[in-house]
Amino acid sequence: FVVHDLVTWNSMLGAYLLHHRERLALQLFLQMQEFGFEPDIYTYTSVLSACFDDAYQVHGQCLHCLIIKRGLESSTAISNALIAMYLKSAGKSTADALKLFDAIDHKDSVSWNSVLTGFSQFGLSEDTVKFFGNMRSHDVGIDHYSFSAVLRSCGDLAA
Repeated sequence: FVVHDLVTWNSMLGAYLLHHRERLALQLFLQMQEFGFEPDIYTYTSVLSACFDDAYQVHGQCLHCLIIKRGLESSTAISNALIAMYLKSAGKSTADALKLFDAIDHKDSVSWNSVLTGFSQFGLSEDTVKFFGNMRSHDVGIDHYSFSAVLRSCGDLAA
């Protein structure tokens, strides 16, 4: 069948990801470009979530290069997705995630919480608490995601 618009491609991509079919989502991403469809911000943020799994980390790095090549790295939404991808890949890329975070001109609460949650999930408890303090000093709105991450880390430090 032939897909005629980007919304349909993005919907199919979202459905694959919803059902944890990361490999198929990545294949679909390539296929849509072969058919002449230019990915948008939604496409990139979605397909980056397919790369949270360590098995697809290299794909995520390639996507990051493509994002830079296409001049989309200034998008806060894309930067947030990249931060989450680097931090969710077994916490191996904290330096890359922090570089991305520092480069975001207009950080939103998602930007801050992506780093905070990533640190917390991979046992970087001291970094989590320090980053939370930094977040507070920048007057970023604290929400339940922020509290959950910092409380988990405080519990780990107390144990």
